[in-house]
Amino acid sequence: MNIKDAIKVFGTNIVCCVLAILGGVGCYKSLNGSAVILSFNIVLVIVSIIAMFYANIKLFSKKEPLPPEEINDKAIEMQINRYVSSPVGVISNAARSMQRQLDTFDKREQVLLDLLNGYFSEDENFTTYTILIEKAKRKLKANVTAALKRMSIFDQGEYNLITSGGGSYSESIRQKKLEQYNEHLTYISKVVDYNDSLIIEFDELITEVSRLNDSDEKNDLSLIQDTVNALKKLHFSEEDELSGLKEKY
Repeated sequence: MNIKDAIKVFGTNIVCCVLAILGGVGCYKSLNGSAVILSFNIVLVIVSIIAMFYANIKLFSKKEPLPPEEINDKAIEMQINRYVSSPVGVISNAARSMQRQLDTFDKREQVLLDLLNGYFSEDENFTTYTILIEKAKRKLKANVTAALKRMSIFDQGEYNLITSGGGSYSESIRQKKLEQYNEHLTYISKVVDYNDSLIIEFDELITEVSRLNDSDEKNDLSLIQDTVNALKKLHFSEEDELSGLKEKY
């Protein structure tokens, strides 16, 4: 519960308590008086107590909003789940691969952070590596999002119709449409391959970091610099290649 909600709870309780007390006092004073006034005061006490309990339950059970990144992750997960059972083999296989890639990267990220925390002393800063991890993670998710966009414009019904020879298309139109759909499938497959390459390089970085403690030179970070550079190079090369793929497909 945040400060704003705490203030709401406190204010609601004060108001309800005051009303309940006023109702109770009114009940006492009207015991030998008007039955209508007595009934009103009794109702006021009951309603105040119910309102206080209801407000407290509602405010205490209020769920904290998810951070933007977690909302985005949930949205990606839901979209991927839509295509896992696709009748088009390339799409269903790609969806399952992307599920695996996201899950694998999350696990690898934690492993690498644990290794870095164990390697660096408390007064040392490994911001360079955490930035690299974050960039790799963003790239992986951006690739998944790009593939999902292609899946969303892929008309599976029409694709099945064209590949089965159905519909009233002329042969030239059928071929053009088939080429378009095949371009979408090629792009999706390439994106999945790029993500696998990214994870392979990330695994290599984890392996190199895990060997640092075996080195005679404890703080010789040059031992992993080649892998870091390879991961950076992969990041930028994929950027260029995926841009080319978007233009081509």
